[in-house]
Amino acid sequence: MRIKDPEYPAAVEAAVEILRKRARQGQTITYGELSAELAAQGSTPSRLTAES
Repeated sequence: MRIKDPEYPAAVEAAVEILRKRARQGQTITYGELSAELAAQGSTPSRLTAES
């Protein structure tokens, strides 16, 4: 996924929301946990890139 892909903003927002939720709870998150949560939502973090 690239920054110009239409799905990119939604995928980034999903990641941010997960991170915010964990921060509000005072919890840390590993990349693996973030990846699993994003995959469960249909977003794939390994495909997020700023390449254009």
